[in-house]
Amino acid sequence: MAKLKTEDKEGVSGDSPSRDASGAALPGKFAAHTHSFASILKEAAERRPLRPKSLIMTIFGDSIVPRGGVVWLGSIVSMTGLFGLSEPLVRTSALRLTYDGWLKREQVGKRSYYSMAEEFAVADAAYQSRIYGSSAELRMNGWTILKLFKEKIDRKTAFRLQQELERNGFGQLAPHVFIHPSIGEAAARHITTAGGRSAVGPIFLGASASIDPQMMRHLVDTAWDLTPIRESYNEFTEAFGRLPDLLARKAPNKEQAFALRTLMMLYFRRAALRDPRLPISALDDDWPGERAYELMGEVYPKLLPGSEAYLEQTLET
Repeated sequence: MAKLKTEDKEGVSGDSPSRDASGAALPGKFAAHTHSFASILKEAAERRPLRPKSLIMTIFGDSIVPRGGVVWLGSIVSMTGLFGLSEPLVRTSALRLTYDGWLKREQVGKRSYYSMAEEFAVADAAYQSRIYGSSAELRMNGWTILKLFKEKIDRKTAFRLQQELERNGFGQLAPHVFIHPSIGEAAARHITTAGGRSAVGPIFLGASASIDPQMMRHLVDTAWDLTPIRESYNEFTEAFGRLPDLLARKAPNKEQAFALRTLMMLYFRRAALRDPRLPISALDDDWPGERAYELMGEVYPKLLPGSEAYLEQTLET
């Protein structure tokens, strides 16, 4: 991919991050050595290709919506330019997001302004608790069970809805029956409505109940494959686990703070939304989710001053 445009004058120093036997970054200090902010950004961006539409929507949800939700296209070009995206690619991606219903576009003179479509703004608000809320708080939502009636919709729509359920932490308990231990009612109803309300049976919501640990493990093994979620959390801590030590010594410049904040959220959302936040008794002792949340909670606030200063000078609404 194109070179990140947030480099400072530092070179890369130190060895590769320390890892445990599973290949994950070590907990606590997360790594024995630190690199520069620029090298952490570069390595994080190169771990997997950045998808322009995902990057734009992450910036909208994390940076633009809290500041009013409307932004000039030129500001989007400037922000995504830090990640090496060209102006034509950004313009095309923004238009595609509009055609797909994610964004709204308003022309004012020669300028184009974008905002999140109302439906997805509501969904984003509903999903915020799944990203920022603690596991203990989310588990208070209790269990959600629903049935998908595939015979009422075409195969393509059914496949998309099933993917959306899995991306949001639902496990498949039986054919066409999905279960979730912690999702809020607003988020659950948005997912099923977006996929076609007529295809989904009643949503049963229940308070958390005491379940025998052995029975709980059987339920988890039946309904969920936690391997991809584990890998996503490990990838997150490997990519950003050196930041606490580095931030303790110095602060990033404004562009670096915004780029780090955005990439962290992009990586973190991928795992956090898919994580069902199962009861602790159902998780392995080395489950990396809590470690990832601790890292996010420690680093994200320290990136806010610089990133907000960058947004103040860059966003035109």
